[in-house]
Amino acid sequence: MIIRILFLYVFCIFFLIPKNDAIAQSTSVAYNPFFAEMETSTMQIPIRLAWAEVEQKINAQLQGVIYEAKDMVKSGNNRFHIKIWKLQPVRISGSNKGLESQAAIRINVKGVYKTQVMGLEVSQDIDQDLKLRLLLNTELNIQPNWDMKSSSQLVSYEWIEKPYLRFGFLKIPLSSIVEPMIEEQKTDILKEVDKQIEANLKFQKQIETAWQQFQTPFPTSEWGQEKTWLWFTPSKPVISPIEYLKDYLQVTLSMDAKSEATLALNPEKIKLQKLPSPRYSKEPITPQTNLWVYGRTDYATAKAKAKEVFSKEPYSFRKGRYIIYVKDLDFTQEGDLFKIQLDLTGTVEGRVYLQGKPYFNPRTKKFGIEAFKYDTEDAKVKVSKFMRWMFAKKIKNQIQQGFEEAIEDQVESIRKDIKENLKAYQFDEYSTLLGTVDEFYFDKIWIEQGIVKVRANLKGIFEVQLANF
Repeated sequence: MIIRILFLYVFCIFFLIPKNDAIAQSTSVAYNPFFAEMETSTMQIPIRLAWAEVEQKINAQLQGVIYEAKDMVKSGNNRFHIKIWKLQPVRISGSNKGLESQAAIRINVKGVYKTQVMGLEVSQDIDQDLKLRLLLNTELNIQPNWDMKSSSQLVSYEWIEKPYLRFGFLKIPLSSIVEPMIEEQKTDILKEVDKQIEANLKFQKQIETAWQQFQTPFPTSEWGQEKTWLWFTPSKPVISPIEYLKDYLQVTLSMDAKSEATLALNPEKIKLQKLPSPRYSKEPITPQTNLWVYGRTDYATAKAKAKEVFSKEPYSFRKGRYIIYVKDLDFTQEGDLFKIQLDLTGTVEGRVYLQGKPYFNPRTKKFGIEAFKYDTEDAKVKVSKFMRWMFAKKIKNQIQQGFEEAIEDQVESIRKDIKENLKAYQFDEYSTLLGTVDEFYFDKIWIEQGIVKVRANLKGIFEVQLANF
């Protein structure tokens, strides 16, 4: 085929896959959008935090004495000093009841135990270690400031070892001394547990960082020296109830977002919106993203890139007997029609005109061309048979079909790249974006005041995995 149509080029330039480039600096200057009317996208992203990550942090911090009573602890008529150490690594997992924690601990009991044996008061110094295993259940809630609130309950405990005290023939289990102390200190112990959980489940910073990065233009692809910049305007964050799955915690974040992209145009300075307090959904949110992206570039860039694409290689036919080069091109839009002017050299010398009306088929999610016409009156064809073969009316449908197939081939190439690149994208130091793209297509192209604009739609399921916080 001699010519590719403009639409193919425009689809190429808005390649929307993020790369690990430095984020552009933003300022607090107000931003006026180029698109007067934009579809609002919905982004419903599950945020996952592996229990193994939490385990690692908690166990790294729980070193040495993890709890010590401030005052003497009462057990019956006696009072003791108690200290608690971690005996084995803490194990946590999710269940339908919440976050479950298992901890083996060593409790040191120190003091004087007094009792009566056959009416006589006896006493004995105690400096004894006891070992037991605790099972805790924790309910978590995200606060309006995005901090995590932990509320733990002691479900049960069992003794790993049961040492005894002996007063002559009388044997008293130390567990009977310690269990009342556990009940007395339970509230303070659980407060310490919640303190540790909250300290290791903070992700306010991560959410705020992501919120700012959404709004800050960042390079998504390159075409020569030019970059494509992409950014979002997020709003109305909603969070689902926390899900306590076996291997990870999950909370789904839903938000409205408007997204824009530019090619070879520096993004306008944007005033970053602060992260608002979340709204809460009583029901689970189904993870699904339906993202509309509005892209634009200036006419001069579009023309230069189109010329670059069309003139990169000659078009040859019949095993190189006929060769055609594109020297220059121009394009305009008149109403719904796009008109393309191509200056050719080689087998065909001179100017060729094409025009067509792009239309989007919502069923097939593909572009077609209506009202397709061509005009070769200004062109000189060195081989008349070739000219008749190429431009005869009987093959008009073949030419139109070739244009449409070329468009779809390019879109399919972009679609494959998007799917591949979104499988795992390191969004920042705290989070990794994992995506499955179900659908990607362009549905609109137009020119306004010297700006070439397109709209793309992306549907899929994306999740964010948190770590290193």
